[in-house]
Amino acid sequence: METIRIIFLEINNREKAIIFWSSIFFIWTLSKKDVRKSLFHLLKAFFAPKLFIVFVLFSSYILILLNIYNKIGFWEPFLLKDTIIWFFGVGLVLFANIPEAEKDENFFKELLIKNLKVFVLIQFVVNTYVFNLPFELIVVPVTAILGAMGVLAEYKDEHKIIRKPITIVLSTIGFTYIIFSFSVAFSDSSNFLTSTTLKKFILPLSLTVLLIPLIYFLAVIFLYETVFMRLSFKKYFEPNMKSIKFAVIKTCSLNLARLRRFEKIVWDYDLSKNEELIKAMEQVKIDNKA
Repeated sequence: METIRIIFLEINNREKAIIFWSSIFFIWTLSKKDVRKSLFHLLKAFFAPKLFIVFVLFSSYILILLNIYNKIGFWEPFLLKDTIIWFFGVGLVLFANIPEAEKDENFFKELLIKNLKVFVLIQFVVNTYVFNLPFELIVVPVTAILGAMGVLAEYKDEHKIIRKPITIVLSTIGFTYIIFSFSVAFSDSSNFLTSTTLKKFILPLSLTVLLIPLIYFLAVIFLYETVFMRLSFKKYFEPNMKSIKFAVIKTCSLNLARLRRFEKIVWDYDLSKNEELIKAMEQVKIDNKA
């Protein structure tokens, strides 16, 4: 009960509005038979042994980080809400994007840049100082609907005409939030410029950055699995498969860039022959240096 009380006290009006409308939308979707069926299949896939084990590893890593934060005195109970929001809003998104990390060479660079932009501070202030509940209850669904309409307009040529007005309205709402939030923050600087606020700002950013090594490691493991599965399709590789796997692991190790390169050239060489295998590994090294 104490945990629920702490979370409830930390929830602001915008978050209450989001919870309210999300609950209504969730209940409405569950009333649809097709949605319930899809949700069942999704949950079934999630609890598949391989995916679930990786998720447990992922969650355990985050719990270890939080335990370290707690031991050094950084994490406190008032950060529980922010931790939960980060986990479901950022943590799980990164978990779902591990396959993207396998393929995209700029994934980790862009992730770091995104978290170091000034926009992150602006977003934090906007989410800290919000309007009263009635206003948020109106604006939250309006913004969500307009955002969805804007996305649809991007893919439908016949809806191009509404793109500009939607953009103008959303920009106006955004600037209104920014002006209001920063004006309140400046007037309330004695409460804003505190260690509590600093911790709320640093927590999600630091967790995201510290999660990168695990995401990288899992991306490497998953890509190895993909590469080795592709190699198994070539039946005439089988007699030399142990040597091939050993050479790939020795050459690529935890170097994701090299492993990506090997995946691209895997069919350019007859790896059943040792001389071809050596050439392939040298090519991976050369291209990685280049």
